[in-house]
Amino acid sequence: MTRTITLSLDQFYRPQPGGIATYVRGLVRGLASLDDPSFRVLGVAPRGAASEGVADLELTRVTTAPLRVLNRVWARWPLGVPAESDVVHATSLTGPFAGGRSNAIHSVALFDLLWRDEPASSTRRGIAFHERRLQLLKARGDVRLFCASPGLAARLGAEGFASERLHDVRLGVDDVTHPEDEVAVAAALDVRGVRGPYTLYVGTREPRKNLERLVAAHARARAESDALGPLVLVGPLGWGDVDVADAVVLGKVSRSLLKGLYRDASVVAYVPRAEGWGLPPVEALAQGSRVVASSNTPSVAANTEVILVDPLDVEDIAGGLLAALSVPTDEGARARRRASVAELTWRNVALDHLAGWRGRSHSTSPRCRYGWREPDATSSSSRRDYRATVWRPRWSRGARTTNAGAVRHPRRVSPTSFPMRGPPGSPTKRGCSGRVTPPTTSTSGTRRTTRCRAADRRRLW
Repeated sequence: MTRTITLSLDQFYRPQPGGIATYVRGLVRGLASLDDPSFRVLGVAPRGAASEGVADLELTRVTTAPLRVLNRVWARWPLGVPAESDVVHATSLTGPFAGGRSNAIHSVALFDLLWRDEPASSTRRGIAFHERRLQLLKARGDVRLFCASPGLAARLGAEGFASERLHDVRLGVDDVTHPEDEVAVAAALDVRGVRGPYTLYVGTREPRKNLERLVAAHARARAESDALGPLVLVGPLGWGDVDVADAVVLGKVSRSLLKGLYRDASVVAYVPRAEGWGLPPVEALAQGSRVVASSNTPSVAANTEVILVDPLDVEDIAGGLLAALSVPTDEGARARRRASVAELTWRNVALDHLAGWRGRSHSTSPRCRYGWREPDATSSSSRRDYRATVWRPRWSRGARTTNAGAVRHPRRVSPTSFPMRGPPGSPTKRGCSGRVTPPTTSTSGTRRTTRCRAADRRRLW
């Protein structure tokens, strides 16, 4: 039997796809490299143009609603998720966290808690969004969390997440792209006035990346040794004002040119104030380069081939850059640096995910596929159509207490019961028909559920 794995592709449609898009692309490639006929991979994509190409992904894409709609509904409703999905994997906290078959496995990739660790790097709206989704996942005991950052699973466990739900996964840096040769790299730099050695930074240009201190530290270190060369910045412009002084900005470059820049750089410097994982220093090591990184970068915090510095101390960063110049660059030293990240392949990433999906997860939460309690297995209504039900609004959700003091579970209600605006004094709801259709009901024992009619569903969605 062929299993269907469905991945969310929403990150490719955002202004800054970032590292999550790299993770999704690598995971798809890793799953394809296994050449396992027991599963196939689908991708749920928003409607519209992608910020980063998705045509080369080795999967079948299913297009659904616009991104702004999915941002709102995927937390509670798996809009666009194929019904035949055996695994539904959310590649970000946007979701979806449900959908597929009745026994489908639901999981989400979590890379960091940066909205807590570095709140200044996000907006108030972004912080609230991520915190709400994290608390939703905490309440949803049926969703497995794949933690890509070392130590993240322990932090979530301390917050009350069941250990059975937490799965550590690796990230990868290998790909089939060959780096540009030295002549092509030198030509690309010569256009920007860079000739000879250079120090390389790769990443989004935003306040969290600590570029102001890196620029200042590089200027001090270069005053002592010109072997560092100018500071070259590669990557897209993020949000916030960042002063890069006299650094040379290349912006976004092709994958092949990026790998060539890593290989030929005198030093690769990556010193963010806070980081979820840190892909650039690992990519640099994979090319055999000398690396200076923040001591709080999880991907290389335990790597002895990296010079670690305090990201808040300009003098320490400058000292690290100078110390990197004394690190050997012969082929044996470069081979050791490549070997230090040799296990970080996308094939291993795919194997980690398959182990997490195939492993048994003991859920202690009463919620199941669509965020509500399943009927008893012996109930005659256990196979009723759950897609025909929606939750009450947030203000009316939750258990209610009867006069006798017994707690009743939340009911599922029709869309006509939602507080949609209409003319004053009118019983009609905006988006629904002129007459309010009473919902159909079914009763199983003491549990009463309410299902909305198909016509009301079409009008709501």
